[in-house]
Amino acid sequence: MSMIQKDIAIILKIVASCLTAGFLIFFISALSGEDLLKNNNRINELEFLLTEITDELNGGIENRIQQLGEAPTRDPYRRFYCAELAKELH
Repeated sequence: MSMIQKDIAIILKIVASCLTAGFLIFFISALSGEDLLKNNNRINELEFLLTEITDELNGGIENRIQQLGEAPTRDPYRRFYCAELAKELH
């Protein structure tokens, strides 16, 4: 029975040390001016933007260029087409 109590005491010490370490990290980062929640939200926003950009690069640009159609043969229309193409690529 005493062996089980020693095991439980060890487990409680491990849990207490993990909680203490977590609180220390939180308070030290708060003292240094780091906002962990704000940083986490910013990381999530950047990941969302990364997926949008990746999707656009994988197929969105080709679809937009196909919607423009063929380049016209007449000069004023050709310039307009090139300007629109440059806008889509940019």
